[in-house]
Amino acid sequence: MYAAPRTLFRPSRARLSAGIAEPPGTGNACITTSALQSGTVTATYSGNTCFTGSTGTLAVTVNQANTTLTAGPAQVRLRVNDTFVIPAMSATLKTTAGATPVAGQTVTFRANTADGPVTLGSATTDVSGVATLAPSQLTVPSTVITATSYTASFTGTPCYNASSVTAPLSLVLFPLLP
Repeated sequence: MYAAPRTLFRPSRARLSAGIAEPPGTGNACITTSALQSGTVTATYSGNTCFTGSTGTLAVTVNQANTTLTAGPAQVRLRVNDTFVIPAMSATLKTTAGATPVAGQTVTFRANTADGPVTLGSATTDVSGVATLAPSQLTVPSTVITATSYTASFTGTPCYNASSVTAPLSLVLFPLLP
């Protein structure tokens, strides 16, 4: 009975959770991971009755992926109780190359008012890369009515570069919202 040899990969800064199996006779080992950061990877082949074990080390550089944020216009609305709300505000985070949605990342929303930026809140991107500011009827200070735009910002991570987008924000007084 033939037992396939195994190769163990050990990165310098991350743990790989995938098991590695080599197709018999190919001499190749493959791994897929999203946990790898720049540093070194050491591959250790334990050997078997036919082949001697060996170890090799390789320097690895992981480049951050560029990102793009997109956002549509939003409105500041007046309620019947004389408070201001933003009924809906969202932004979509994707990689620039390939337009792949980036999930699980924080996007911060700021209204660009006459007195300077006012932070409205933060939201986490879903599997489609969409961050929706919640609650859906976000009460905002009256200073936000001077804003003509808002900015959605992603600060970046070790894997993704930062990006931001500015979109229109308009004041709509009528009809009043409940």
